[in-house]
Amino acid sequence: MENEVQNILAHYDIGVDYIEHITPSLVKVYSSQGNFALKKLKQGRNPHFTGMLQELSERGYSNYVSVYPNRQGGAVTPYQQNLYYLMPWFSSGEETERDEKHQYLFKEAALLHRKTMREIDITEEMVTSHYQALKGKWEKNKADYEAYVEECEKKWYLSPFELQAITSYIEVSRATDFALDKLSEWHESAKTKEKARVSLIHGKLSVHHYLYDDQGTGYFTNLENVHEASPVNELLIFFERACNTYPIRCEECIDWFYTHQKTLPFTEDEMNLFLSYLSYPDRLYKTLRKYKKHNRNAQRKNELKENTKLMKHYWQFKNIEYTVMRLTDIEEKKKEAAQAQT
Repeated sequence: MENEVQNILAHYDIGVDYIEHITPSLVKVYSSQGNFALKKLKQGRNPHFTGMLQELSERGYSNYVSVYPNRQGGAVTPYQQNLYYLMPWFSSGEETERDEKHQYLFKEAALLHRKTMREIDITEEMVTSHYQALKGKWEKNKADYEAYVEECEKKWYLSPFELQAITSYIEVSRATDFALDKLSEWHESAKTKEKARVSLIHGKLSVHHYLYDDQGTGYFTNLENVHEASPVNELLIFFERACNTYPIRCEECIDWFYTHQKTLPFTEDEMNLFLSYLSYPDRLYKTLRKYKKHNRNAQRKNELKENTKLMKHYWQFKNIEYTVMRLTDIEEKKKEAAQAQT
């Protein structure tokens, strides 16, 4: 592996003193010219992502870790069917407390969204088409789940998966109704609008992707997923991942969300859409569909594995439910306070 790294770094005219393997795709390079991070681009990632870095700069955002060009002037270096790119080495701020790291992360994410924001044209037809397609899909999933529960209730013996699916049904059904209500609120408001906001988003927010230089200034890295979308998408991806853990009540998540809102508040439309997508228990429905498909095809199932997966997604659903209910309560109180002042 060390010879491989040295061969790649030869394209940058860098002599290697020592190599430290941080992860399977990240190597820290010690050199008389400084310390560097050599990153292997994962399969399926956009090899032209550095073009998005230029767009970030053109749209006024520069707080990201730069990518060094190789001798040929390219940002990415091919080697043995893999692609690599080189950056300066920054620390991850290990001495910083967890909550403080996330506060910095969300402030910077909001700054990224605000600086790169633009408006796009939308029509009532576009909004209604999206609403009807999503509403139909969610209602069908709910109906299919109900039919599955009715089918299971006719059995003398239930597998652990089936028992857990029945037990969770009422809660999942209510969450789906809530998501549909918020989706309807979004539709009623958004269909009268002519513009919607989009920004360049990081695509995979994480404190591990926000690094610090020697002066303590923070910079985004791992920008392979940068693309243009609503800032809503950025926070959805983060909170779905943050809640994908054992049962917790993440009060910090509420603080992080409103840290973002201080710099870039969501519009009412964006808030309704955010709460709708976040509250919809998509992973539970996907797990159920996969289980049913395997059962129809008479495939052998690892019952313990499938039930464990269902329980894990149930925990995620309950963690998200707490976050959604807290945000909903806060937003309702803000509306009541605003109405009281008028």
